[in-house]
Amino acid sequence: MKQILATIGAVILLQGCSTVPADHNKSIAKNTNDTSLSAAKLSLGQKAARKPYNYVIVDYMDVVDGQEANYLKAEAVWQKIHQVWSEQGRILVWGLAKARKNKLGVEFITWKLVHSREDVVGLYNMDEIKKLVSEDDFKTLQELTGSSRSISGSEVLALTDYTLPQEGSAFGELDPGDLSFHWNFMTTTAGREAEYLEVEHLYAQPWSQAKTDLNPRFIGWDLQEVVSAQGKTHPSKIRTVDALRKDRKLSQQEQMAINNQISGLGIWPQNINVGAMRKMERVTFDVIYRTDPSKNGVSKLWEALEGSWTAEQGSGYRTKTITRYNENLQWFNREGELQGTGNTAISVEFVKQTPQFTVYGQNGSKKFSIPFEMKDNMWIEYAGSVNPNWPTFRYKKGTDSPFNQ
Repeated sequence: MKQILATIGAVILLQGCSTVPADHNKSIAKNTNDTSLSAAKLSLGQKAARKPYNYVIVDYMDVVDGQEANYLKAEAVWQKIHQVWSEQGRILVWGLAKARKNKLGVEFITWKLVHSREDVVGLYNMDEIKKLVSEDDFKTLQELTGSSRSISGSEVLALTDYTLPQEGSAFGELDPGDLSFHWNFMTTTAGREAEYLEVEHLYAQPWSQAKTDLNPRFIGWDLQEVVSAQGKTHPSKIRTVDALRKDRKLSQQEQMAINNQISGLGIWPQNINVGAMRKMERVTFDVIYRTDPSKNGVSKLWEALEGSWTAEQGSGYRTKTITRYNENLQWFNREGELQGTGNTAISVEFVKQTPQFTVYGQNGSKKFSIPFEMKDNMWIEYAGSVNPNWPTFRYKKGTDSPFNQ
């Protein structure tokens, strides 16, 4: 690391390098003196709870010449189907994007964001799909899908680092027609993959977080690593994604001012030659379709959970107040006297279509996951699945003592 030579500054700004390490929050906080970037003030546990997905499944589509209109007509029906699956909690998000002119021969891709790879097993059962759409839509799928395109390759990629979006400006909160993204294919120099990934984590991620916070056109960055691939795909094993807003325009003067502000944060060391560690090939995509994340199963779980809840615990009781990504726990004796409190970062997800929440430590590690269900206006928490000595908690809305009811 210390022997790496330097060409960062404007070159990096032009090339769009990306990524960051587990302790990037500390790096940002140090570089900004804790005065600006909101993400820097989150613990690693709070960042982990906000992880947008675990895996992305990508299919590369080769469209038959002259069949693009039919292809898009078929994909419009597939969007409806994937929207149903997202609302059921089987996937998080599905999307379709068209590649701009590129040297890699990429035309269109579709992607699915998921928490668990097992959630998509058996997803494309045509007998089940037929029940999800109208007769006319199903006919469109049958007549146009196979005749308009072929899947040339497929990949599964794991999300290994990411920036946190500004409120109201996340990739999933904006209209698909206003979105584009760079998909950067990183081929590492022999023997330097670990070194390159360290640079991505330590410097590129906080640098990208600064862009996310300070540049209104730049809405997020992901670091992905290929888990599996089949068919015709790019041989690189590391990818980064730069997500952009097309509805925000910046003058050259505005862009320069933002670049100078980010450069002034001092995130990148002076002696790093990223270009020597990897070769980057970029394809830029325009988003055409995307399911609505605000209506997916995870969003529905949060809506159901948010608020305060009370359950009996031993001879006393406990209350939980849930806000998105956070759980505040208090426990009381039978007389209502406070005995203790706890505050932890949590995420909510589906695993094999079963809702569960995960509790994170301050260092970002997962402490445990507990399955639950919402039933008869109650939140039933099956804590015994984690520890047989833990009971099943049955929460009711509100903070009133169950012994005063």
